[in-house]
Amino acid sequence: MANVSIPPVQLSSASSTLFTVPGNNQLTMLELVFAAVPAGSNRAVDLHFVPPGGSAAAANRAFRVDISSGQTAALTLFPMLPAQWTVRAAVSAGVNATVAGGAVIEIASVNRTFTGQALLSTAAANIFTPSALRRVKMMQLIAHNIDITDRSYSANYVPIAGSPSSSNQFLADVLKAGETKVFAFSPMITSATSVFAAASAANAISFSVAAVQVAEK
Repeated sequence: MANVSIPPVQLSSASSTLFTVPGNNQLTMLELVFAAVPAGSNRAVDLHFVPPGGSAAAANRAFRVDISSGQTAALTLFPMLPAQWTVRAAVSAGVNATVAGGAVIEIASVNRTFTGQALLSTAAANIFTPSALRRVKMMQLIAHNIDITDRSYSANYVPIAGSPSSSNQFLADVLKAGETKVFAFSPMITSATSVFAAASAANAISFSVAAVQVAEK
């Protein structure tokens, strides 16, 4: 793992890239400090998690931070972003620029599976099983609607010889056309449990799973 400091950035209404996740790593922890400088009006800052080749948009806005005139706001996040994703920020309300700084990120090597694959049918499919003798400390799930209409989807923790059911479902959501959402979990599951996903239409939802796995004790 490595810690990297992000220098202060003068923000404007155009999005600025604060950090790009390097190859073969994932962003597991992110600390950001926003300051309304100079004083004079309140600010609102939009923080985006943007996939490779993408741009800051409403669909990938992770947070909106409201900052009173002359004040600061601090965030500690666990975004679990994969390689080449970017963290971007822009001032969405208030005159003058806002300064973002004091950011420290933690990156870790990642065991990554099922990258960018759409479910071929509406039936639930196994999208991730932890490695043998490993426990999942952190898990990121990215769901992307590649269809032209809204689609629903779900995800379950399914034990060996089990099947998806309401009792083991941990996620149920709807994605707008073209929308991407990033989720982070700390399931502490082992190879005795798999992650299954299902979508309301075939070839509509693309899933990507990344996991930080540690040796079982």
